[in-house]
Amino acid sequence: MVAVINLGFVVDTASVLAACPNPSQDATAPTPVPGSLCFLIAPPSQARAGLASANLRLAARHLPLLRWQGVSLSGNTGQGVIIYGLARVAGSKGHTGQLETAVARVVTQQVPLPCLVDGTNTDPPTFTGAPFSVYILETPVSHVGMQPIEVRFYLTTTDTYDGQPALLGYFQWHATLTVH
Repeated sequence: MVAVINLGFVVDTASVLAACPNPSQDATAPTPVPGSLCFLIAPPSQARAGLASANLRLAARHLPLLRWQGVSLSGNTGQGVIIYGLARVAGSKGHTGQLETAVARVVTQQVPLPCLVDGTNTDPPTFTGAPFSVYILETPVSHVGMQPIEVRFYLTTTDTYDGQPALLGYFQWHATLTVH
């Protein structure tokens, strides 16, 4: 049995862009981001310690499948966060945790939208399902322990002229993930 743990990688995009005004435009050489401008979240039932920090400790009865999703403080509206890579931090030998190779996926789910009548909710409320897609990276964990990780991500913005997403730059951030 595989336990699935959803991880949120949250980025304060405005502060990242202020701290890194000339970000890399090269995915192989991302700009380092100060540790305080990003954090990891997970369901409280699966987090032992470190919620909303760079040092997250997870509890799992079985080796988990981690689903990573990037999100900005604005919920990826206006500026978005896309994780494009997860790597063991260079020089991190001796750490016991082991993430396997990440696989990118787009997951679409139905989310409830309230039906509005004249611009207001109905009482009792009625709902309709609407498709909602998210981009995630999935990484199986092959054994428990601590693993320093480099999260590679890029930021996008919505172009005011044509409404299309535009790349702002490539970034990297270091975290420590422990699975028990």
